[in-house]
Amino acid sequence: PGTSIRYSNTGYILLGLALEKAVGRPWAEQVRTELFDRVRRCDAFLALECEVKDFAAGYAGGKPVPFLADYRNVFSCGGIVCSPIDLARIYDAILTGRLIPAAARDRLCEAMVQVQSGPVSVWAGRGINRVETPRGGFLLHQGGIPGFVCMAGISLRTGVVVAAMANDTAAVPDDFFFGLEIAAAEWLAAAKAEPAK
Repeated sequence: PGTSIRYSNTGYILLGLALEKAVGRPWAEQVRTELFDRVRRCDAFLALECEVKDFAAGYAGGKPVPFLADYRNVFSCGGIVCSPIDLARIYDAILTGRLIPAAARDRLCEAMVQVQSGPVSVWAGRGINRVETPRGGFLLHQGGIPGFVCMAGISLRTGVVVAAMANDTAAVPDDFFFGLEIAAAEWLAAAKAEPAK
C-alpha cells in the first residue's frame, strides 16, 4: 500500500465472494438491501436481472462494438445497471458518509499512489482516485468496457456530485464530468445568492 497500484476486476470478484462468505447472503441480495434500498430515489438494478436485449449498444467512434461478454455475469466487478443520476446518488451517499461510516469512506483514500503529476495530478486508491486540478480536488472513479465509458465522483471544493456516462468510447467522460461540475456549482451558487421569495 502506498507504493504501487494495479487495477484488478478479479480482485473485485474475490471481494464479492468474501462478502458472501462473511455475511452469509448472496452478493446480489446485499447490494439490493445495503445499497439500492438505502439510497434515496435510486432505481438501479443488477445486470443479472436484465435480458441481453435490454442493454444499450456500445460504440467506438460511432461504429458498433460487438457484444464481447454477457454483462449479466460480471458479478461484483461491475454488475450494477443504472442511469447517471442514480450513479450520482450512489456516489453522493458513499462519499458524503451517509451510506457507510465516515471512517470507512476515509479508508478509501488511504495509502494512495500518485500515478500522474502536473497541472492535473492523480492519486489511485481503493476503488476511488483523488484528482487535483486548477479548479480544486475531486474524489472519483473512471472506467469503461468496450463501447462504454463512465466517470463519477465529488468535488471537494463545492461538494457537487457528478456522473457522466457514454456508450461510445470516443467520448471523453472527463470533459462531461468537469463541465457538469462547473455548471452545477455555478447553479448552486446562484441559487444560494438569490433572495428568498
